[in-house]
Amino acid sequence: MNFSEKYAGQERNAYQSSMVYEVSAIRNEVAPDYFEEISAAFIHSESSRNDYSEPISKIVKEQRDFELLELIQQFDPNVESFKLLPDGLYLSYKGLDKMILANAAGDGLKKFITIAAAMLAQQNAIILIDEIENGIHYSAYPTLWKALFKAAQKNSNQLFITTHSLEELKYLQQAIDDEPTFQEMLSVFTINKSSKRGLEALHYGYESFSDALENENEMRN
Repeated sequence: MNFSEKYAGQERNAYQSSMVYEVSAIRNEVAPDYFEEISAAFIHSESSRNDYSEPISKIVKEQRDFELLELIQQFDPNVESFKLLPDGLYLSYKGLDKMILANAAGDGLKKFITIAAAMLAQQNAIILIDEIENGIHYSAYPTLWKALFKAAQKNSNQLFITTHSLEELKYLQQAIDDEPTFQEMLSVFTINKSSKRGLEALHYGYESFSDALENENEMRN
């Protein structure tokens, strides 16, 4: 297998690996100069199954908590500060005398904090987000997409996001129309099933994705 990798600002590196099938075993032969540096995080569709304490702790230790606060404030401008305590993440809101648990602030904000913390804690990482629309009100979709694009650019993250929401895709298109520099960052795939070909993946770049939405083609499968 021939493969290559390239990080922003660096030369592309090429490698060759193989898998040899023998009578009694399978032998992997990995390129001797290849070192796996890819890290990843998975964000579950159900907010209750995600834990953001570890990535937030890492961010605070690196004194980058202000970056997380900036992202949170893009989603909810009323949040003034946050503190990670043994019994949970607490948020300070404008007009409130006491901090409240993030869990009490709603599933949408909790899920956004989980995604934002994962992206900040792991640079040059792959972030897998399942059914991103779950728990997030549609009015927050434009803010969500813009914040994700900007954070991905800043931290060199690659996002793999699934959705069943056509509304979510329309707001994705709107966010990219507002920030044309995001166009080259987008690749959309749908899984279609036909009687002749079975399951197949269809790829859309920004222009074909935009045309499909405007022509009301099916994009959610």
